[in-house]
Amino acid sequence: MQRVMAEFYGSYSKEHSCWIRKHDGTNYCMNPTHLDIVGSDENRKIFIAVGGSKLDENGQLEECHACAGALGLIVLAEAGSQLGVVAKNKLFEEIGSWGSAPGPEAFSVREIGPKGSYGWLIKTAYTQGGKTSVTVDIHGVVGDGVVPLGSVITDFDNSGDCGERGLPHCTNISGDLVIDANSRADTFYPLVLRASGIRKGRAFKGTYRFVFDRHALQYTAPRNMPEELSPSI
Repeated sequence: MQRVMAEFYGSYSKEHSCWIRKHDGTNYCMNPTHLDIVGSDENRKIFIAVGGSKLDENGQLEECHACAGALGLIVLAEAGSQLGVVAKNKLFEEIGSWGSAPGPEAFSVREIGPKGSYGWLIKTAYTQGGKTSVTVDIHGVVGDGVVPLGSVITDFDNSGDCGERGLPHCTNISGDLVIDANSRADTFYPLVLRASGIRKGRAFKGTYRFVFDRHALQYTAPRNMPEELSPSI
């Protein structure tokens, strides 16, 4: 892992306990976050997620509510005693808040398409104005790149700003996102969100299917999505 990090992220800083590399004029402090190995012994691939933060002009971590962290996604393949690069993202993709990327518990490598097509499902949460939403970002391998394929809001809660006179009715929706691997697909499998809870003070339940558009390289949301779960894809 030290050799991989040095290859993609430069030298290790004992002062900051991370690998530091400059990108677009900004220094980033990066560390390996999550590692998965998939495939057979003869055809193993290594999925590495790297997370980190920007450093300000004083060499301190940027920390503010609206400050995003940085994300690197790298796929390697074993070639004898060496590792070859299968695909990678831009290595400093914005994600998260308070200047940090999500922790290791947010990452899951899943088979999201046929013929052993694996990708990342990354869960993030964001709170603003008494409202909290949980989003799953989907990243997959397309050619030699790891690209964002879309995002799905799975949970919404406005308990910090509801219920009292003059405020909206309370909404608390939670959902499970599953991969429909039984469906025929030539690129990526459909995703199904099963959500339930309270919406605007009333019992709520719904199932929503996201289909991958291979021309747009994005998942498309159904039109009947409630506004609280309407994704940004």
